[in-house]
Amino acid sequence: MRGNDKYDVKETKESLYMIRKLYGETELDPSFQRLGGMENGSGWSTKESEGYMSSLFMGSVFNKVMLAAVDSCLRHAKDEQDQESEDYFQALQDQGRKYVSIDGNNTSSTISCYLDNKFSVYTDECKSKRGKGYPKKYFKDLSEAEQADLQYTEKLTLYTFRRIGIANQLAPL
Repeated sequence: MRGNDKYDVKETKESLYMIRKLYGETELDPSFQRLGGMENGSGWSTKESEGYMSSLFMGSVFNKVMLAAVDSCLRHAKDEQDQESEDYFQALQDQGRKYVSIDGNNTSSTISCYLDNKFSVYTDECKSKRGKGYPKKYFKDLSEAEQADLQYTEKLTLYTFRRIGIANQLAPL
């Protein structure tokens, strides 16, 4: 990924459990990402979210989540004497936020809402037998093994930017 050195980007593979946890600690700032997400009404529709989760069940999801780490970015702003970024990240830190969403908010929101039983989807089993009385399933309706497999085995790529400022966030990477 371009910018790994410049922005001190950490690339990891994270479970859906961790994506949901991070989502709860993330600020969604409309100045550089639209207020998407299922709970904001301007992100993916329920149908699109169902499609995304069904694709995830089928193993055909390849998108990424990008976050700015508030603590590291605040330290960087102080080091660079970037007062605008320092004020921004300090305010987020004061609010208890650990991350700012750069990209992937709809993904994180959809995963969080599905794991919180806000909508149902066709699983692998359901898709192969659709039309034969197999309904969509909420997360709570999956077996314990299916829940664990989905939460802890399925992984997405997470990019965590640790040295980025306000002006950098608005500019194309």
